Amino acid sequence: MAYIVRFTREFPDERAVSLTVNPAGFDGPHTIAVMTWRDAWWARDEFSGVFPLGRRVVDCAETAALRTRAQVALGRLARQQLARGRIEAGSSSRNVSAMHYEQDIRAAATLLPCASQCYRVRCGTDDRLFLFFRPAEGRIALYDPATGTASAECTPIDVPALVRQVAIRLGYAASRVQPMPLESALAED
Repeated sequence: MAYIVRFTREFPDERAVSLTVNPAGFDGPHTIAVMTWRDAWWARDEFSGVFPLGRRVVDCAETAALRTRAQVALGRLARQQLARGRIEAGSSSRNVSAMHYEQDIRAAATLLPCASQCYRVRCGTDDRLFLFFRPAEGRIALYDPATGTASAECTPIDVPALVRQVAIRLGYAASRVQPMPLESALAED
Protein backbone atom coordinates (compact mmCIF):
# COMPACT_ATOMS: atom_id res chain seq x y z
CA MET A 1 0.00 0.00 0.00
CA ALA A 2 2.83 2.40 0.84
CA TYR A 3 4.40 1.61 -2.55
CA ILE A 4 1.11 2.30 -4.36
CA VAL A 5 0.61 5.64 -2.62
CA ARG A 6 4.19 6.72 -3.34
CA PHE A 7 3.97 5.54 -6.97
CA THR A 8 0.70 7.35 -7.69
CA ARG A 9 1.99 10.51 -6.00
CA GLU A 10 5.17 10.51 -8.12
CA PHE A 11 3.46 9.43 -11.35
CA PRO A 12 -0.11 10.84 -11.32
CA ASP A 13 -0.71 9.93 -14.98
CA GLU A 14 -0.14 6.22 -14.26
CA ARG A 15 -2.37 3.78 -12.36
CA ALA A 16 -1.47 1.50 -9.44
CA VAL A 17 -3.67 -0.83 -7.40
CA SER A 18 -3.30 -3.84 -5.14
CA LEU A 19 -4.20 -7.21 -6.58
CA THR A 20 -4.57 -10.50 -4.72
CA VAL A 21 -3.25 -13.46 -6.69
CA ASN A 22 -2.96 -17.16 -5.93
CA PRO A 23 0.04 -18.47 -7.90
CA ALA A 24 0.63 -22.22 -8.18
CA GLY A 25 3.15 -23.38 -5.60
CA PHE A 26 2.38 -20.63 -3.09
CA ASP A 27 0.94 -21.37 0.35
CA GLY A 28 -2.15 -19.31 -0.44
CA PRO A 29 -3.25 -15.91 -1.70
CA HIS A 30 -0.61 -13.22 -2.07
CA THR A 31 -1.16 -9.47 -2.53
CA ILE A 32 1.00 -7.54 -4.98
CA ALA A 33 0.88 -4.11 -6.59
CA VAL A 34 0.10 -3.80 -10.29
CA MET A 35 0.71 -0.58 -12.12
CA THR A 36 0.88 0.94 -15.54
CA TRP A 37 4.09 2.33 -16.90
CA ARG A 38 4.33 3.82 -20.37
CA ASP A 39 1.29 1.90 -21.66
CA ALA A 40 2.30 -1.48 -20.20
CA TRP A 41 1.27 -3.38 -17.06
CA TRP A 42 3.90 -4.20 -14.44
CA ALA A 43 3.74 -5.85 -11.03
CA ARG A 44 5.63 -5.34 -7.80
CA ASP A 45 6.09 -7.92 -5.09
CA GLU A 46 7.97 -7.18 -1.87
CA PHE A 47 10.23 -10.22 -2.38
CA SER A 48 10.59 -10.28 -6.17
CA GLY A 49 10.71 -6.57 -6.95
CA VAL A 50 9.19 -5.10 -10.12
CA PHE A 51 8.55 -7.37 -13.09
CA PRO A 52 6.73 -6.99 -16.44
CA LEU A 53 3.37 -8.61 -17.06
CA GLY A 54 3.81 -8.54 -20.82
CA ARG A 55 0.51 -6.80 -21.48
CA ARG A 56 -0.31 -3.40 -22.86
CA VAL A 57 -2.78 -1.34 -20.85
CA VAL A 58 -5.40 -1.36 -23.63
CA ASP A 59 -5.07 -5.15 -24.09
CA CYS A 60 -5.64 -5.99 -20.44
CA ALA A 61 -8.32 -3.78 -18.97
CA GLU A 62 -10.20 -6.52 -17.07
CA THR A 63 -9.11 -7.36 -13.52
CA ALA A 64 -9.58 -11.11 -14.07
CA ALA A 65 -7.25 -11.13 -17.09
CA LEU A 66 -4.69 -9.04 -15.23
CA ARG A 67 -4.89 -11.35 -12.18
CA THR A 68 -4.32 -14.44 -14.35
CA ARG A 69 -1.31 -12.85 -16.03
CA ALA A 70 0.15 -11.71 -12.69
CA GLN A 71 -0.29 -15.18 -11.15
CA VAL A 72 1.55 -16.82 -14.03
CA ALA A 73 4.37 -14.25 -14.04
CA LEU A 74 4.86 -14.33 -10.25
CA GLY A 75 4.76 -18.14 -10.20
CA ARG A 76 7.42 -18.30 -12.93
CA LEU A 77 9.58 -15.74 -11.14
CA ALA A 78 9.28 -17.63 -7.83
CA ARG A 79 10.33 -20.92 -9.51
CA GLN A 80 13.38 -19.16 -10.97
CA GLN A 81 14.31 -17.73 -7.56
CA LEU A 82 13.85 -21.15 -5.96
CA ALA A 83 16.10 -22.79 -8.56
CA ARG A 84 18.79 -20.14 -7.95
CA GLY A 85 18.59 -20.60 -4.17
CA ARG A 86 17.28 -17.08 -3.53
CA ILE A 87 14.19 -18.39 -1.70
CA GLU A 88 13.42 -21.60 0.18
CA ALA A 89 10.46 -23.87 -0.45
CA GLY A 90 8.24 -24.87 2.39
CA SER A 91 9.86 -22.64 4.98
CA SER A 92 7.47 -21.80 7.78
CA SER A 93 6.89 -18.09 8.03
CA ARG A 94 5.13 -18.56 11.37
CA ASN A 95 8.44 -18.76 13.21
CA VAL A 96 9.04 -15.03 13.35
CA SER A 97 10.89 -13.98 16.51
CA ALA A 98 9.13 -11.62 18.92
CA MET A 99 11.72 -8.91 18.18
CA HIS A 100 11.21 -9.16 14.39
CA TYR A 101 7.45 -9.31 14.89
CA GLU A 102 7.51 -6.00 16.78
CA GLN A 103 9.87 -4.41 14.25
CA ASP A 104 7.64 -5.48 11.37
CA ILE A 105 4.45 -4.21 13.05
CA ARG A 106 6.13 -0.87 13.86
CA ALA A 107 7.53 -0.54 10.31
CA ALA A 108 4.15 -1.33 8.75
CA ALA A 109 2.34 1.18 10.96
CA THR A 110 4.92 3.83 10.07
CA LEU A 111 4.77 3.14 6.32
CA LEU A 112 1.01 3.05 6.01
CA PRO A 113 -0.49 6.23 4.57
CA CYS A 114 -3.64 5.62 6.62
CA ALA A 115 -4.57 5.15 10.27
CA SER A 116 -3.99 1.72 11.80
CA GLN A 117 -4.88 -0.04 15.03
CA CYS A 118 -2.87 -2.72 16.80
CA TYR A 119 -4.70 -5.75 18.23
CA ARG A 120 -3.35 -8.30 20.66
CA VAL A 121 -4.91 -11.67 19.85
CA ARG A 122 -4.72 -14.72 22.09
CA CYS A 123 -3.66 -17.57 19.78
CA GLY A 124 -3.60 -20.80 21.75
CA THR A 125 -1.14 -20.15 24.56
CA ASP A 126 0.56 -17.17 22.91
CA ASP A 127 -0.40 -13.57 22.25
CA ARG A 128 0.21 -12.23 18.76
CA LEU A 129 0.03 -8.69 17.47
CA PHE A 130 -1.94 -7.86 14.33
CA LEU A 131 -2.22 -4.50 12.61
CA PHE A 132 -5.68 -3.56 11.32
CA PHE A 133 -6.19 -0.78 8.77
CA ARG A 134 -8.59 0.44 6.10
CA PRO A 135 -6.69 1.01 2.85
CA ALA A 136 -9.79 2.37 1.08
CA GLU A 137 -13.48 2.96 1.59
CA GLY A 138 -15.21 -0.40 2.01
CA ARG A 139 -11.92 -2.31 2.26
CA ILE A 140 -10.14 -3.69 5.33
CA ALA A 141 -6.70 -5.22 5.83
CA LEU A 142 -5.02 -7.14 8.64
CA TYR A 143 -1.24 -7.41 8.74
CA ASP A 144 0.46 -10.36 10.41
CA PRO A 145 4.27 -10.37 10.04
CA ALA A 146 4.28 -14.17 9.87
CA THR A 147 1.80 -14.50 7.00
CA GLY A 148 1.53 -11.07 5.37
CA THR A 149 -1.52 -8.93 4.78
CA ALA A 150 -5.02 -10.30 4.40
CA SER A 151 -7.49 -7.91 2.80
CA ALA A 152 -11.13 -7.95 1.84
CA GLU A 153 -14.00 -5.78 0.73
CA CYS A 154 -15.88 -5.21 3.95
CA THR A 155 -17.42 -2.53 6.12
CA PRO A 156 -16.96 -3.91 9.64
CA ILE A 157 -19.29 -3.12 12.50
CA ASP A 158 -17.37 -5.06 15.17
CA VAL A 159 -13.65 -4.72 14.34
CA PRO A 160 -12.33 -6.97 17.16
CA ALA A 161 -14.68 -9.77 16.02
CA LEU A 162 -13.51 -9.27 12.45
CA VAL A 163 -9.84 -9.38 13.53
CA ARG A 164 -10.56 -12.68 15.33
CA GLN A 165 -12.31 -14.13 12.25
CA VAL A 166 -9.41 -13.18 9.96
CA ALA A 167 -6.86 -14.64 12.41
CA ILE A 168 -8.82 -17.89 12.44
CA ARG A 169 -8.90 -17.92 8.62
CA LEU A 170 -5.11 -17.47 8.70
CA GLY A 171 -4.89 -20.68 10.75
CA TYR A 172 -4.55 -19.32 14.28
CA ALA A 173 -6.56 -20.67 17.24
CA ALA A 174 -7.67 -17.13 18.02
CA SER A 175 -9.78 -16.39 21.05
CA ARG A 176 -9.48 -13.11 22.98
CA VAL A 177 -8.90 -9.93 20.95
CA GLN A 178 -7.85 -6.69 22.61
CA PRO A 179 -7.29 -3.35 20.82
CA MET A 180 -4.14 -1.60 21.99
CA PRO A 181 -2.32 1.61 21.20
CA LEU A 182 0.70 0.70 19.08
CA GLU A 183 3.30 1.93 21.57
CA SER A 184 1.63 0.09 24.48
CA ALA A 185 1.37 -3.15 22.50
CA LEU A 186 5.04 -3.09 21.52
CA ALA A 187 6.22 -2.05 24.99
CA GLU A 188 4.54 -5.08 26.61
CA ASP A 189 6.17 -7.70 24.38
